[in-house]
Amino acid sequence: MTTFTKIQQMLTGAAEHDVSNWGFKLFICLIVFVVGFFLIRFALRGLRMFLLLHKVDRSQIAFLVFLGGYILSVILFLIVAAQIGVPLAVFSAILASAAWTVKMALDNSLQDLISGVKLLTKKSVKIG
Repeated sequence: MTTFTKIQQMLTGAAEHDVSNWGFKLFICLIVFVVGFFLIRFALRGLRMFLLLHKVDRSQIAFLVFLGGYILSVILFLIVAAQIGVPLAVFSAILASAAWTVKMALDNSLQDLISGVKLLTKKSVKIG
């Protein structure tokens, strides 16, 4: 057996191992995503019912459920990415730089948005 055939067998065996390992990782990630998706829906329904029972304004409920859904979806995405093997430091650096860029570009608009959220949370404005 020549050196070339030994190297070829080594590479072929490593490639087969990597493919089966990636297939298993993707299967686990799919399960984590589906379970996480249903848990997010369950949590948002619970949040909505909790806020309705405490007689929170409907506009505040819609905003809080919307915001909670996005936050939980980002967390689920990061969990799935970590399961695949993507380093989370990359995502945190990208997220921080994107947030800083958006903040600097929309400085006055963000102040207006925060003022609107404050108006919603203080119940000084009623819909209709």
